[in-house]
Amino acid sequence: MADTNVAETVTIGRTPEGQVLAETPISRPVSRHSVWGVWGNWLGDPETRYGRRQRSLDVPMTIKMEMLNDPVIGWCLGFISAKLANARYEILCADEAKARFFQAMYDRVHHEFMLQAAPAVALGSLGLIKKFRFEVPTPQDPNDPPAWTGTAIPFILTGFDQIYPVGATPSFDSQTHEFTGIDHADGHVGAFYALWLTMGKGKAFGRYQGHGRLNYVYADWWLKQFGRDLYVVHLQKNIDRVVAVGYPPGQDNAGKDYRDHAIELGDSIRAGATVAIPSTVYEVVDQLTGETKKTNQAKWTLNFPAGAENVGAFHEMDDHLDQKLSLGLFVPPQVYLNVRQSALGGPTTAEVLGELAVDLLLLDAIDIDTHLNRYVFPIVERANFPADGPRVEKRTTGLVEKDKREIMEVVRALASKMDSEVGTVFDLRRALERVGLPVRSADGSTDEADGTDGGREEGGEEEVEVEGSIWLEMEGGHVAERIALRCPLCGYDEVDRYADHGGLCVCVGCGATFDPEVE
Repeated sequence: MADTNVAETVTIGRTPEGQVLAETPISRPVSRHSVWGVWGNWLGDPETRYGRRQRSLDVPMTIKMEMLNDPVIGWCLGFISAKLANARYEILCADEAKARFFQAMYDRVHHEFMLQAAPAVALGSLGLIKKFRFEVPTPQDPNDPPAWTGTAIPFILTGFDQIYPVGATPSFDSQTHEFTGIDHADGHVGAFYALWLTMGKGKAFGRYQGHGRLNYVYADWWLKQFGRDLYVVHLQKNIDRVVAVGYPPGQDNAGKDYRDHAIELGDSIRAGATVAIPSTVYEVVDQLTGETKKTNQAKWTLNFPAGAENVGAFHEMDDHLDQKLSLGLFVPPQVYLNVRQSALGGPTTAEVLGELAVDLLLLDAIDIDTHLNRYVFPIVERANFPADGPRVEKRTTGLVEKDKREIMEVVRALASKMDSEVGTVFDLRRALERVGLPVRSADGSTDEADGTDGGREEGGEEEVEVEGSIWLEMEGGHVAERIALRCPLCGYDEVDRYADHGGLCVCVGCGATFDPEVE
């Protein structure tokens, strides 16, 4: 803590004869203050904990590992991992005996493998070590035929070991640029035993680091951490409120400065003490009569500046970012659109996002299947079957219906929180149809409103279409007035205004109908 330095001299007013007019407090009050650096040291180095904000594509693995410890991210990825592990799959091969062998072998390692591979969905890439053994696989169902009928003991896959992501990188031959294994903190894993999972390689333009879901939510996660630091500083500096003590200039009978008394008084108040403040007031001297008069300003005062205000703003920001983190891990945040799909006569926005979340999860499963089919199964095939035999592959066929419903429910709940009103838009075409007036369809024909020939009689009303706007010329009105007004939807600055329809406007640019009073 630091004290400001103040002058000991006090400015006082005097008459030409030297009479004192008034005693005044010093013009610059004493204040105890702390700078950001003090609280920064108390919080620790933010760059060590969550780093400076940078491009989402270049987030280091150390920061991604820190992101995995966020409870919101951890829960969402655990949810995603469980759905991946429970997804339906099948082993395909033209040779039934070969398919049965791989089915029995893979069924034993499927759940463990999918749970080990699932972090790659978040991180973008992950290194695994393949484990093999000479062993005869047994089908999960004892009533199924034997998976292996050969005389030699087959060479099978028995599982994987994860490599800690920090410091793990794929290695390549400098001449041929072929994959040679994985370098990590404990050494090197050769290509035969190494499996480097790269997720979303197409989105990452071929980079072996891939493109994980954490890339989508990094900015929101960083802002959440930064906001919490600001929240801590706000609490430390404002919940323990500063005490402002007003004191008279001078010293007491013992020679102790009143300023020191004021500082001790403030510290006692902040520590919870009860203090007594003398009610002595300042005096002034009347310039005309020389009479001394008392003022209503006490020499000793005590007050508390405003405390921790706007705490709710920090809570709202934290909740908002948690919702964006959650939804962003299921569907990319770029798909948030303030468009109500139900207004188009189709599914709601939440339903569309839910279907998208399921499709994206299946795409991740396909990525994992591709690595398994290209870099794991061929090793087992070459060791146990003729080289010219039919290929075998694993294919994810879909999510369990219960898991699919749960994902859609979660996304629906999150999307509803992120949704926002975009204004009340009035559909003039539908309103005209309801009251039985003819309107022009997209194909140029006139819609019949009530089973008649459009409600038009000879010599009656005439329908006119001007620059994409639908309006009616009738003896009783329904005439649009072209005015300069900005459309709230597309920004076009000309509209047709219908005074006899409550001032409703139709944009000349996009044809949308809106109420200017509402917008």
